Amino acid sequence: MQRVQRFTLCLLTIPLSGKCFETFTHTTCRNIPAIPFIQTLKPIFSVKNSYPRPTCNVSLRTQRNYSSTSTARAGWFLGMREEKQDLPDIVKAGDPVLHEPAREVSPEEIESEGIQKIIDDMVKVMRKAPGVGLAAPQIGIPLKRNYSSTSTARAGWFLGMREEKQDLPDIVKAGDPVLHEPAREVSPEEIESEGIQKIIDDMVKVMRKAPGVGLAAPQIGIPLKIIVMEDTKEYISYSTKEESKAQDRHPFDLLVILNPKLKKKGNKTALFFEGCLSVDGYRAVVERYLDVEVTGFGRDGQPIKLVASGWQARILQHECDHLDGTLYVDKMVSRTFRTAENVDLPLAVGCPKLGVH
Repeated sequence: MQRVQRFTLCLLTIPLSGKCFETFTHTTCRNIPAIPFIQTLKPIFSVKNSYPRPTCNVSLRTQRNYSSTSTARAGWFLGMREEKQDLPDIVKAGDPVLHEPAREVSPEEIESEGIQKIIDDMVKVMRKAPGVGLAAPQIGIPLKRNYSSTSTARAGWFLGMREEKQDLPDIVKAGDPVLHEPAREVSPEEIESEGIQKIIDDMVKVMRKAPGVGLAAPQIGIPLKIIVMEDTKEYISYSTKEESKAQDRHPFDLLVILNPKLKKKGNKTALFFEGCLSVDGYRAVVERYLDVEVTGFGRDGQPIKLVASGWQARILQHECDHLDGTLYVDKMVSRTFRTAENVDLPLAVGCPKLGVH
């Protein structure tokens, strides 16, 4: 139906189009007929919004707002800040999703929040076009539910569909509310769900691509208490041996912690420069505890407990701060703030010395 309509519009000539509209011409405006024609143009036929809207409430409410582009990929699909999210684009011919069979929606999925959100946005896209019909593959979703490109990055990305062709979510930058407000805990029932596991997988990929040694879920627009961490010999090799020794920095394997709870294990602290992927290009000195203990859950839902010291403890504190809506700039020694290029310049007079205190 949509194809026929577009073909007709392309062949519509100017004289014929004038016959398809009713015009109103006021006697005082006959000298400038273009103005009343534009202002009083009334189409004789129009697409009526008679399609029923889904009755299921798909809104997942939290106590914050979200506005970044990364939320359009993941938070958008969760229903967060629905009123301000862009709708998915209509996929054009040539995208494989339009030329391959879609998969059926399982009975268990039909009433799920994700599928209901897909249906809701399909209706909105169809009406906005406007069109008289829309299939899920037309917005990048290979489902047989009469939902790649950027549209799957908003919804299919979160479902894990067509993963091999999806862009990773962007890192949210300072100023986005999701970085400045507390995240919510992941419920035990959610931990092993497909959605949460997909978020974890993409957090790891984003962290390694950046590259970085840690990432919190709010940094990709997801207001959930999830952190990932990893420090490698390669990363440590970028620092001098003297720096690594002073920082008590050692490599450790990938750590995934959900709902982490942090507590100090002593009163000793250390001052060193820190950076952040969400405040890219800058550094500042931050005081952190030398030894901490963290408890939480692994991605398998099992409880975990970790005692960390030195640089690993610093990374843990930095990432856990993100879950409380705190950036390192909220805790920094303000007079040490500088660009990354100037990190080796001497500290200003009156600034505390680097090292253990």
